[in-house]
Amino acid sequence: MLQWLHSTQLFKCTTAAMDGATRNGHFGIVKWLHQTGDKSCSNGAVYGAASNGHLEIVKWLYKHIRIDFYLYGPAIAAENGHLSIVQWFHENWLQTFSTHAMDVAAESGHMEVLTWLHENRSEGCTEDGPYYAAKSGYLNIVQWLYEHYSSKFTYYVMDAAARNGHLQIVRWLPDHRSEGL
Repeated sequence: MLQWLHSTQLFKCTTAAMDGATRNGHFGIVKWLHQTGDKSCSNGAVYGAASNGHLEIVKWLYKHIRIDFYLYGPAIAAENGHLSIVQWFHENWLQTFSTHAMDVAAESGHMEVLTWLHENRSEGCTEDGPYYAAKSGYLNIVQWLYEHYSSKFTYYVMDAAARNGHLQIVRWLPDHRSEGL
């Protein structure tokens, strides 16, 4: 269908076509759009690919289109648990990381991503990391963050756990923290 539309020259693809193809993992369409001259895309292309675990598309975008990945690429991959993409950003775009990557990995319960970031990056997390983990009900993440980043705990952690009905976290925190009590 795309080939026919392209051959009629009645329709020109917008950046939304490339962005959507990358987000949904349609690698053949991504390459075809690029080959036919529809090379434009937004930063949303890499964010969509990173969010949905399409590492080969992320690599291809880096090589063929060279769009700026900024800080959100690693964070989006971390939030969705795509460690291989987080690692690729680490190897290819060292400057694109921020504390947000660890914060959103904590919020989504991705322990493997958290431990890798802790062992391989220096950004750490903010107060949002423990807050997000408590809000989402991840006791194991709250405990791990306490072990490695106890200074990032505030009374909001207890508030978030209680507000969202996470009794295990509410019971665990008083023995380890005094904020929010």
